Amino acid sequence: SPPRLRFSTPIYHPNIDRAGNICLDLLKPLERGGWRPGVGVYGVLGAVRLLLAEPNPADPLMVEVAREYLVDREIFEKKARAFTGWSERTEEPANKRNRLCSNALP
Repeated sequence: SPPRLRFSTPIYHPNIDRAGNICLDLLKPLERGGWRPGVGVYGVLGAVRLLLAEPNPADPLMVEVAREYLVDREIFEKKARAFTGWSERTEEPANKRNRLCSNALP
């Protein structure tokens, strides 16, 4: 079965919900998605990184965020920066470090 990942830092993204769950085909079981045991950690983290750079609004967890991403990218990006504590003048979120993801085992 695929690894279970989630973000522990809040993120404003069409494919990541408020609990940090990630909607990514590669993380879905073979019957419903693209998980293959040979993918490995490097492949999974690379796919998550790509998803962050290029959201998939066609398969969203957050429908309203996906709609905003498609309709008004500038507003989406402003909200994303504000949501994570980033500003245009800083390179890191204020008073905290982003952690990429953590294991979401129960």
